[in-house]
Amino acid sequence: MKLTRTERIIVESIISAAGPLGQSIVSARLAAKLLGVTVGLGVGGEAGSFAGVLAGGGLYFTPDGKIGTYGSLGGEMGVLFSASATLQFAMTKGGLENFSGAWLVFNVTGGEVLVGGVSIIADIDMNLLGIGGSIGIGAGLPFDVYGSVSNTWTSDPLVDAPD
Repeated sequence: MKLTRTERIIVESIISAAGPLGQSIVSARLAAKLLGVTVGLGVGGEAGSFAGVLAGGGLYFTPDGKIGTYGSLGGEMGVLFSASATLQFAMTKGGLENFSGAWLVFNVTGGEVLVGGVSIIADIDMNLLGIGGSIGIGAGLPFDVYGSVSNTWTSDPLVDAPD
């Protein structure tokens, strides 16, 4: 949807006034534009014992200013015995062509109750696409190292790039 100038000013004002969530959105949009990456901000969860499942969803921000939604689902395997619910981010180079589709991800997570992690994201051919991270709550081993295979689906932009 193409917003008029007035509509865009209203949306920008609401985002700016939304406290920490609004500031996260402003930061994601700025990072996308300055770094030429697509940024995803969302929520997710995972659970596994040597093998497990993961799912998540949220908003994406492209370098040219488009905003849309995404969802992901996948499996994981490695040294893991945990369950968590987290806030997540991912940054992949370029536009949606690298953000959506199949990902291979190497993950290192840690913590008890308060958990966090970092990820290296590659495509199915092992070409580096980007990085990710998470913070949230969880239970299990204090340290997990595992790989995951997931697929990310993206919507058409909810907000098109500004003129």
